[in-house]
Amino acid sequence: MLPPTVSSSPDRTRGVPALAACVPVAGVYRLGDACERIVTLDPVLIGRWPVTTAHVRAFVRATGRTVSPSLRRRLESEQLADHPATEVSFDDVLAFCAWAGAELERTVRLP
Repeated sequence: MLPPTVSSSPDRTRGVPALAACVPVAGVYRLGDACERIVTLDPVLIGRWPVTTAHVRAFVRATGRTVSPSLRRRLESEQLADHPATEVSFDDVLAFCAWAGAELERTVRLP
């Protein structure tokens, strides 16, 4: 059984556009079918939707980070603002996580 979500909170802190998150209920759960196992889930926020082009645009504007020409074109398009971020390098993602974590005053990391 998957843990239920108990809340959803779109949040705008400082320069980071709203990152909606859900909070799985912390506790002990049984996972799996044939090989069922017990897992303990600590409280954690999980992003409800992917990081968008608008999120990456805010990051690039705030930090002055140099990005690839293809990503730069995507960031300049208002039509793509709500689309999932693509054309982002692994290094860009790590830098985004560090920036968003500092802005939101919480840990932001890859799954």
